[in-house]
Amino acid sequence: MTFKENYLYKKISIIFFTRNFLLFLIFGTSTFLLDYILYFYFLDQGFSLNTAKASSSFVAVLFNYLLNSKYNFNAQIVFSLRYIFLYLCIYGILILLHVIINSSLFTLLQNAKIAVLLAMSASVVINYLCIKTFFAYIKK
Repeated sequence: MTFKENYLYKKISIIFFTRNFLLFLIFGTSTFLLDYILYFYFLDQGFSLNTAKASSSFVAVLFNYLLNSKYNFNAQIVFSLRYIFLYLCIYGILILLHVIINSSLFTLLQNAKIAVLLAMSASVVINYLCIKTFFAYIKK
């Protein structure tokens, strides 16, 4: 391995192979499950498709914010409406970015399963970097 390859490997390891990244994945999985369960619960309660999805996603993102702010990134201001709003805005942009990546990959590859898998993988990395930066910002 060359110096440049070794340096890149160490940089990637420092960013992704950390306790924060592991907790981010665990909290992300929990958030996904909560969103999924609430979505079908809201549908069973008679909510429209879009209202059920918007409601379940909103609750799940708040849940994710609370977990990440309290247990992962040790943010001091957990219940600030300003930061919750900013977090929701960031997640809205990240969801839009995920849709664009997925659509672009589908157009390029013409395979929905591979496109969504690659888009989700890219989204995990992008989301982690953005959320880590967000919590570093609010800790200042």
